[in-house]
Amino acid sequence: MSSPLKERLNKIATFPLTSLFIIVVGCVMLGAAVAMIRHTSRPATRLVNGNDSSRTSTEQVLKFRSVGIFDGTREGGVRFSNEIYKSSECSTVIKGVDVFDSPTSARTELDRQLKQADRVLDRGPKSTTTGQSTEKVELALLPDSKHKPYAILWTENSELHSISADSIQEAKEFEDWLTVDKRPVDSKMATELLTFIPGSDTRGTKEGVPFFEQQFKSVPCVTLSTRIEYLDTSAHAEELLQTKIKSAVQIIERAPKMDAGGQSRGERVVIALAPDRLDDFQHKFVVMWTEDSQLHSIEAPILNYVLEFEKRYHGPTTAH
Repeated sequence: MSSPLKERLNKIATFPLTSLFIIVVGCVMLGAAVAMIRHTSRPATRLVNGNDSSRTSTEQVLKFRSVGIFDGTREGGVRFSNEIYKSSECSTVIKGVDVFDSPTSARTELDRQLKQADRVLDRGPKSTTTGQSTEKVELALLPDSKHKPYAILWTENSELHSISADSIQEAKEFEDWLTVDKRPVDSKMATELLTFIPGSDTRGTKEGVPFFEQQFKSVPCVTLSTRIEYLDTSAHAEELLQTKIKSAVQIIERAPKMDAGGQSRGERVVIALAPDRLDDFQHKFVVMWTEDSQLHSIEAPILNYVLEFEKRYHGPTTAH
């Protein structure tokens, strides 16, 4: 932990029950290349512990961010993959691909969906990723809680592609965004651009354990939270850590937590947690560590944000 921050924490820690740490930060600047985080997976949902990438234009802020992928097989043996994106306005866009046994079957399914649509908004040519020309249709769908109300569909060989959104304009914006070439950005540069705006904080007691929690805002739709729980002994802090680890769907890292002098102060673990709600597609990533009788945690939907926050404000992490 840096000296100025440590001095601040030591002063605040003299107050009863809780100590406050506040980190001065700011949001990702417009006009900068913004990190996109890609998710890897467990059987049904793919989690993110991936790499940063940005759009080719440094003047364009992040518009869409992948938050998960669901894939499987429909009735009749048709394989599908749905990738879920969050827009900078915090809405959800779904890019789907259904794989049929032939181009004819894919076209038949497209025609079926055309007949079931409420309205055909537009149709015309589209160039595929392989340079072929195909037909694209824009649809307003009949009301149904199982899908978005607007969609763009096209076939590519034996695949039926779709973009579903809450408005046809957003579906078009996403389609345009997909056509912009993606190129890697140096991950060090990307994380250096990250800053966080402090938000609300909460002090209280849960199940007899005093805690302090602080919220931070980063790029649109991304909230990072930090939490300190004050146990009576280091053994109880370790016991609470082990209990929380049991709720993880994935353990990403686990090692001793080191202080600035290279001495072990406790255990550190990085985990992935399942979404809180069934209609939420996004996993959460948490780094937790014990420090004497305290249990610290940092949580966000993007792993790189969690690790960068820890690196900046909590010093050395693990032994090497």
